[in-house]
Amino acid sequence: MESTLLGVLIALYLWLLLTRPAESLGWQLGWLNAAIVLTRLDHALVIAPLGCFAIYEMQREGKLRAALPLVFVPLTVLLFYFASNWLWLGHALPISAAIKTQSDLPFNLNMWLADRGVAALGLATWMLLIGLGWWTRMGTSGDRSARLLFYWALGNALYVVFLVLSVRWVISNWYFVSPLLLLILVVDWMVRQIQERSKVVGYFAIAGLLLVVAQSEFARFTRLGKREGTFAPEVVAAATWCDQNLPSDAVIGIADAGFFGYHAKRTVLNLDGLVNSWSFVENGRAGAGVAQLRKQGLTHVATVFGDQLRLNSGSFSYRLPAAFAVDAPGNVFHGDTSQTVYRANYGAGTSFRGEIVIWKDL
Repeated sequence: MESTLLGVLIALYLWLLLTRPAESLGWQLGWLNAAIVLTRLDHALVIAPLGCFAIYEMQREGKLRAALPLVFVPLTVLLFYFASNWLWLGHALPISAAIKTQSDLPFNLNMWLADRGVAALGLATWMLLIGLGWWTRMGTSGDRSARLLFYWALGNALYVVFLVLSVRWVISNWYFVSPLLLLILVVDWMVRQIQERSKVVGYFAIAGLLLVVAQSEFARFTRLGKREGTFAPEVVAAATWCDQNLPSDAVIGIADAGFFGYHAKRTVLNLDGLVNSWSFVENGRAGAGVAQLRKQGLTHVATVFGDQLRLNSGSFSYRLPAAFAVDAPGNVFHGDTSQTVYRANYGAGTSFRGEIVIWKDL
């Protein structure tokens, strides 16, 4: 995903601010601002306070004019990006962002509270902001690195609030690259401070951290190995089967299409809408999603969750698996077992088991 690139860009941004005079960084930080926000648009909230820190440092150095490219380069790039989206795709935001942050799904605080790791990270992010704010007097005192950490923590805290209020689809671990990077740096700093005061206690702190990491990884692999299954091999096999048995002009609709679409050599339409057209979103909201897919040339439909098919004797129905698709007949596929061209089970003996089903759309 974009996480690795995002982490590298943020690290480079911080390194420049810590090692170079701010007055010399206008163009470099301007292009980095643009690159970070294009990597993940919501990280404008993270990078904006860091940009303010850079401008503040430029003002302290008497070189405020150096801030002009820092502001105008990302604004120009983003205006072109949003305008291009609007002209070619029908919406200024990426379709996935528009779907995930709009009101097709209700606000769901329990989704966040149920994930204890995410809830703890969000709390830690705000605790870091409060602690750094007290230590640096809201970013106005202390050395440059301490003040920089405060502005970074401020951006992370704003970002976490945005996620809680706006994301209603699913929580993904790659959303939290920046808060995790800051937390790692702060933990590293704390261990170093302990070591400076007592090497013995410092070694115990390091050993404790290693034990926590080892226990976490052991629990993770135990859970994945014994209780969780995977459909990866079966999805690859299904994609290979399509390449070998379906016509070269076949168009296959499937939700969560990335893995299947990567391995298939046929045209694939994303049924959850995250990688599709804005017209598909609008038709799904109007109750005409299936007709829109057929206009896009759909010939076959697939699902990796066969239990989503509603069976009735020899026939079945399958509702579009998109959050924006209203409950209407025009968002439901209908067929019978004679249209089924492929079936395969996965995850036998695990808690993650199911069936891949592919059928011809008539």
